[in-house]
Amino acid sequence: MHLSIKKRIRYLLARVVLKFACLIAFLPSRVAFGLADVIGRLAYLLIRKKRQIALDNLRLAFGKEKKEEELKEIACLNAREICRAGVEILQFLYFPSRIKIIIEGKENIEKAFLQKRGVILIGAHFGNFPLIIAKLREEGYRINTLMREMHDRKVERFFQGIRERLRISSIMLHPKQISIKKCLEVLRNNEAIFILIDQHAGAGGVKVDFFGTPALTPIGPAIFALRTGAPILPVFILKERDRHRIVIEPEVKICAGKDEEERIEKTMGKLTKIVEAYVRRYPHQWSWVHKRWKGVFDQNSARQRNRGSERRF
Repeated sequence: MHLSIKKRIRYLLARVVLKFACLIAFLPSRVAFGLADVIGRLAYLLIRKKRQIALDNLRLAFGKEKKEEELKEIACLNAREICRAGVEILQFLYFPSRIKIIIEGKENIEKAFLQKRGVILIGAHFGNFPLIIAKLREEGYRINTLMREMHDRKVERFFQGIRERLRISSIMLHPKQISIKKCLEVLRNNEAIFILIDQHAGAGGVKVDFFGTPALTPIGPAIFALRTGAPILPVFILKERDRHRIVIEPEVKICAGKDEEERIEKTMGKLTKIVEAYVRRYPHQWSWVHKRWKGVFDQNSARQRNRGSERRF
């Protein structure tokens, strides 16, 4: 596959950052996290495109509630948290005693597994979410994660190596038919599958309300629950000073509706509202750097271009 020079440089920088993160993970925690904070702050200042996406998202979500300075502070804190998360994952791998994680709501997942239909865990790019899977695997739960393969194959191999060492089973989103088949298999084996529902889903998604604006959302959790009867449990991880707290919410029932399409839409809307509630409470812990409302910003950009054209004539 031919890559542009710009992409080659970006991939190279990503690899350098990963290698650097591996090195600083072996330093004392205070030093390692101090360096991660510096890198996060620099990333916020230097990576203009991602900073703009984060600020656009924050303005759309909180523009009527928070001042511009507050939004910038959240975006900067979020960049630092993302860098810290990378160091924490490596420390959990090599020095597990350094990362303290407690689990709240374990009775909910135990009750769900007793139904013998598998368990659908839904989450978001919120906090150090990979630690959810790693910790639950450590506790003896059979957890699989549905994920996209990264564009850079070398970076993908790096993360695959970490997932293997943490005993995290991955199901790649593509090819789609194979992915669906594997998801159904693990649920029928009474295993759990962890699905993130907070990214732009494209044409295959359903439009639901997120912070007052329609957002295309994946429908996988609702589809799998309807096909297998597997219970759906929201799960999040919160950063609290010197520890992480995994919160496993009670089961969310499939919503009623006149047909399957309406049941899926209502269920994904309900699950998205749960994600929104966590983001509202802990805004700096959600990743604001992806285009959650992609269609909205595309339309806005088109309007701005049209207005610019009108002014030129």
